Amino acid sequence: MTRIKTVDFIVLAIALMPFALWLMIRDSLAERIPIHWNAVGEVDGWADKGHVPLFLGFIAVTGIGVYLLL
Repeated sequence: MTRIKTVDFIVLAIALMPFALWLMIRDSLAERIPIHWNAVGEVDGWADKGHVPLFLGFIAVTGIGVYLLL
C-alpha cells in the first residue's frame, strides 16, 4: 500500500474547497442562481439552488482527474 503524499493531500484539499465555501454561504443564496452569461453580459442560463453541489462535484472531479492524468 502506498502512502498519500503531501502534494496529493494538498490537491484533494484544494479540490474540496468549493464545497466548504458552499456550506458557508448556502443559506444566503437565492433560489435561482445565474450559471451562464451571453456575449454582452446578460444572464441567459439559470439553475436551482439544489443543483450547486452537482456543479461543484463536477468541478472537483475534473480537477482531480486532470491532476491524476498529469
